[in-house]
Amino acid sequence: MSSTQPGSSPQGTQGELVEFRLHGIGKHAEWSALGRPSLLDPPPPATTHRFGVEDPAVRVALPPTLSTRPVYLMNWSRTSSHWGNTVSKLWYVATPYTLVNVARNMRSRPDPDPVTGRPGASRALRALEMVGTHTTGMLLTGLTLVWLAALVETLGRLRPMAPVVRNGWWGPVVVLTVLVLLLGTVYARKHESRIATSAPTLLMHVLTLVATAGLLLLQPSHLLMRAEAPPSVLQPLWSPAPTDVVRAWCTTSEASTDTCLVATTTGEPFLWFFDPLATASLAALAVVSVIALAHYVAGMRSRSPNVTGAGLALAVAMVTFLGFASALRVALEFLVHYLNIFLAGGQAEPFTRLVMPPYWGSVTQETGTQFTSNTLPLYGVAGLLVLVATFAVLSQVAKRRMPASDAHPNRLVVAARARHHLVRNLPTTLAPALLISALVTVGAWALLYSAVTADSPRLHELIIFLLHLTYAAAFLVFLLHRYIGPLDEILGKLADVVGFWPAEHHVFAGISYRTRVVQELDRWMQSLTVNGSVLVAHSQGSVIAAWALAQNRIPQRKVHLVTCGSPLDTLYATFFPAAFTTELRGRLVAAVDGRWRNHWRRSDAIASPCAGCVDNVELPDAPATGRPSGHNNYWNDPEHVQGIDRWLEGVAPAARAQG
Repeated sequence: MSSTQPGSSPQGTQGELVEFRLHGIGKHAEWSALGRPSLLDPPPPATTHRFGVEDPAVRVALPPTLSTRPVYLMNWSRTSSHWGNTVSKLWYVATPYTLVNVARNMRSRPDPDPVTGRPGASRALRALEMVGTHTTGMLLTGLTLVWLAALVETLGRLRPMAPVVRNGWWGPVVVLTVLVLLLGTVYARKHESRIATSAPTLLMHVLTLVATAGLLLLQPSHLLMRAEAPPSVLQPLWSPAPTDVVRAWCTTSEASTDTCLVATTTGEPFLWFFDPLATASLAALAVVSVIALAHYVAGMRSRSPNVTGAGLALAVAMVTFLGFASALRVALEFLVHYLNIFLAGGQAEPFTRLVMPPYWGSVTQETGTQFTSNTLPLYGVAGLLVLVATFAVLSQVAKRRMPASDAHPNRLVVAARARHHLVRNLPTTLAPALLISALVTVGAWALLYSAVTADSPRLHELIIFLLHLTYAAAFLVFLLHRYIGPLDEILGKLADVVGFWPAEHHVFAGISYRTRVVQELDRWMQSLTVNGSVLVAHSQGSVIAAWALAQNRIPQRKVHLVTCGSPLDTLYATFFPAAFTTELRGRLVAAVDGRWRNHWRRSDAIASPCAGCVDNVELPDAPATGRPSGHNNYWNDPEHVQGIDRWLEGVAPAARAQG
């Protein structure tokens, strides 16, 4: 936000027409909306240079094209990535729940569109959307308890914990403690003013937590065993342990009587112990996979890209949760292992566990493929690679199908225009592409499972190596993402995109910035602008501006609106039809009395002409060499700045006269 106090102007006199700018997604400083300076090429070397060479660190730049009006710059980037009153790191942990919240906001419009005449969604389609979203949300809530209990049980391997974990009450206390903590979190968030989760939704998640804890307490994993190997289809749900190791453990005072009775009477080389952690995770993954496939099919049949997008969001939410939780647990397992070496010079003794199968081996076995839950990160990475490959193929298809008018000798321009066509064609291409992607993903998972269970030492060592790389990467991302510039930028943009929607449909979803930013935009524009002033909004800023104006949050001002790089049509009207309706667009046009100008480029992947805007202007962006500006650099594009000046010369005087 500008440092100027409310009631004063940054330059000129009070009452002067001003320009108010809103930036897009990403990390921004207070001056980002001025635009980036243009670096000049260095001049020829000077013959009289003292040292004979030029210093490449010394650069000269031209300032961005400046407006002729007083300008205010609103910085809202610090409002995203908040999860209640806690540190922002928890917002990223809450990403899977936030994706469920986003998926529910992608629901179809129930009534016919009065403008386009398109009929509302059928009852069956609306039922699929509601049941699929709430089912995925409750599964994530239950898995949260299961995986948090698994993390605590992992800490139980610390040698100082040995006197505690040998007691039979250790497992139940862990589960009940995690349950109380999560219920306390639900209660705290219920009283958080910025969370709009309904009472029925809260009750659903509370009952899910209680039911999950009850199932875990029903039967400890070390009492669910079998001497013969389970069928191959069910083997991922069981964990083998060498019988001789179990018999040796049976000589200790901590041994389970039931376990030792089986161990001393069977002639099998292995005992198979039930794995509640893997069972819960794989069952949830299977259910959400079916839900996602149903969304893809329904989206293709009804020609509703929002339904397809919701299915993708739910699938990504579950795969991301399981992969990251597994990687985090095993990284913690390594940390505990090395702490034990430092503290006592050896491994911790085996002990029984409630959520995870009993621990009988070394840390190599514990962090390898012995437990199915440890291999989940590889399945997540495989799914992500297939998804990336799918969009890469779609991009190539869009490039081949581009009209001849988009041909250009600069390959970078052609690539940018191909991305633009890719996004604009998503309503027709996304559903069939994701159906094929889902089938390929299932095939990749089957191959990966075959590799994990294959009797090949070299292949096993390769998988262990890849898993350990994944574990280390996940742990470092969790702890150090703020210090890794590109990664922090990506996560920040993700928070800006999915954080637009209020936390209504999952109790652990990240808190939205929308209400706060709209309130601040209203407050500052009421104080600083006059009739005829202009609100210039880029990218996600245009979505915030449109929402604020359409909700009549900036009354008593005849504001001109300029949007640039706007995803209002390509993304929001397409994937959120129940929120960004034609009625909302009509209210937006009425709020600005038709004074709306939209700048877009064919090299901008997410920008397009906006319905309802009578001044859709395409900015030229096809340099002979070098990279086109694309979605960025609108602020210092002379065509953008001077175009606003020329436009305001014709419309601003009339607006001020009406005031």
